[in-house]
Amino acid sequence: MLAAARAGSREALGEVLQACRRYLLRVAEEKIKDELKIKGSPSDLVQDTFVDAQKGFGRFQGNSEREFLAWLARILRNNLRNFSRDYHEVEKRQMEGEVRLDDSAAQGNLKKRLVSPARTPSSVAIREEEAHSFRRAVQRLPEHYRLVIRLRDLERRSFEEIGPLVNTSAEGARKMWHRALRQLANGLKR
Repeated sequence: MLAAARAGSREALGEVLQACRRYLLRVAEEKIKDELKIKGSPSDLVQDTFVDAQKGFGRFQGNSEREFLAWLARILRNNLRNFSRDYHEVEKRQMEGEVRLDDSAAQGNLKKRLVSPARTPSSVAIREEEAHSFRRAVQRLPEHYRLVIRLRDLERRSFEEIGPLVNTSAEGARKMWHRALRQLANGLKR
């Protein structure tokens, strides 16, 4: 396959790289420090290594599987070194100053503080569209269904109170309310 890849077959190169995936994952697992695994997985590093290997395959001088694996491992180590430098040596990205969102309970519930209380224009538009659709669906209901929904959901009346107002028993009012909700839900699906 290596010879076919050298002859220009992209498929052969892809198969050769896939055959090396497990080896490279094992190397990446061993070399990547635990604190960096939250920033990028060994699988991410292997994928970056494959991209670099495809770009630079024309510069590969070896002829054997062993030389190819050594070449890939060197690319992987370079990627790992760059990855580590990006997160350890750059002042803005000091790992010690970072807090995992999963561990934010100790940081005063950081996750909740990150969410803006302001509504976005798209959320406002979505809510208005949903409210308009709901009003249209309610208007399409028969009058007795609209009445039972208003009494139960807006006025918060019990079925015992609603029954006499719609000329039925409490159980009949409950069934009418369920039918009204089912019809309303069907109307919202349109």
